[in-house]
Amino acid sequence: MGRISILTTLIACWIIVLLIEIFKFNNTIHEVHTPDDTLFAITLIAITLIVGVVSIIVAAFVSPKNH
Repeated sequence: MGRISILTTLIACWIIVLLIEIFKFNNTIHEVHTPDDTLFAITLIAITLIVGVVSIIVAAFVSPKNH
């Protein structure tokens, strides 16, 4: 697999996970919930954003020849 296809797959998976989390967060907003549920959903989305961005940066800029 080429570097571009791996990066594309990584970005696609990241976007799918974010969409699932945002959909679940949207359901949480429209239901009766505790503040802990909201905090958990927001924290999960933030962690996914950070991990996704870091992994994409690493995949894009780290040379495979350095291994």
